[in-house]
Amino acid sequence: MIFSSIVYYFFIIPALISIYGTYRLYSSYKKTKNQLMEYFSGFFVCKAAFFIIILVPVLLSVGDLSVLGISFALGLLFISFSQVFIAAILFSIILTQFRKIAVFLAIAAVIVINLLNIVNYISPILDPRTGILQTYMDRSAGIALGLEHIFISGVLALIFIFKGLKITEKFARIRSILLGVGLFLVSSLALIVPFLKNPTQMLIFPTLCAVAYLVLLAGLLYKGESSLD
Repeated sequence: MIFSSIVYYFFIIPALISIYGTYRLYSSYKKTKNQLMEYFSGFFVCKAAFFIIILVPVLLSVGDLSVLGISFALGLLFISFSQVFIAAILFSIILTQFRKIAVFLAIAAVIVINLLNIVNYISPILDPRTGILQTYMDRSAGIALGLEHIFISGVLALIFIFKGLKITEKFARIRSILLGVGLFLVSSLALIVPFLKNPTQMLIFPTLCAVAYLVLLAGLLYKGESSLD
């Protein structure tokens, strides 16, 4: 994947949305004790941590390439761990007796993804002619990350979408579909991460992240903050 300083600054937008989402959802959880809000606030904490970790070295003008590489590798830990919270939601809806096992397997997937990225770590390279920082993610770790999101967020997205299509009550219907579309976008974005090749694509990526998070938050906060029971 190829980054430039401009690309990094574009990540400020989804970072702010993630921080806002964390605040709103956790505030809702404290008032309602709604477990859906608790798990989704954890999801947004992980997303916010990812963006903050990769942005801090750039905002502080840290020129050490190893620091930039480590920040991206550390950020990957939070991106992958975000799916642990989604797995908890998924198995609170289906096969609830297997929720603990599902969460354990999701954590195991996080360990595998990050071990792959560490073992096959690729140092970032700065092109002196263009000033573009190339921060590479191990391809096998990237594919594993995409599959993790597809099999967790992607499946939950389908459940929300199909559930929404069957609901006759207007507000619940719209809210369920928004959640499904938001999760589908999240899973799709993770799947394409390893295949991003140029600065233009990397400019589009954080923009799409922002859209996905806004759609997801719209579903969670639409017409109050009650559960989708």
